[in-house]
Amino acid sequence: MKRFLFLAVLSLVPAASSFAQRTAPQFEVFGGATWIRADISPDLKAFGLSHVNATGWNASATENVNSWFGGTLDFSGVYSRPTITDPVTGATFSNQINASAYTFLFGPSFVSPRPQNRSIRPGVVGAANVRASTTSQGALAIGTAAKSSDTRFALAAGGGADILVSRSIALRGTR
Repeated sequence: MKRFLFLAVLSLVPAASSFAQRTAPQFEVFGGATWIRADISPDLKAFGLSHVNATGWNASATENVNSWFGGTLDFSGVYSRPTITDPVTGATFSNQINASAYTFLFGPSFVSPRPQNRSIRPGVVGAANVRASTTSQGALAIGTAAKSSDTRFALAAGGGADILVSRSIALRGTR
């Protein structure tokens, strides 16, 4: 009986090790919605702007080069039309300014050995582009069209995990 029990337990060892060696998919794709609240320049407080709320999208693609490591490309865009106040007259203007921001980021991705929490992204680096322009209503109000754009270095601290729902679908729990 002891010999049979020993052989039964021994036969389960290869099954356990093959379960533990689950491989990550070669490619992963993510798409989702995003919302940010950004503090802006103190110089604009006179115009009633201390922050801007913006909504947009986020997309990323990850290539896993082996069972535990990969690289992630992450792109996002957010858009806003803030309401401004004329500091002289106190009049408020809506839909006068288009504001947008885009990020283009890259970083490492580590695959957790736990099958229910797949990927961990410690952080990404790249560039961010911020744009602002007057709408046609805004150009009429000030008498001319105005545009501004700036691109700078960007860094996004990471973290986060993909929580498996099924074999091919996961929810991004945190980021």
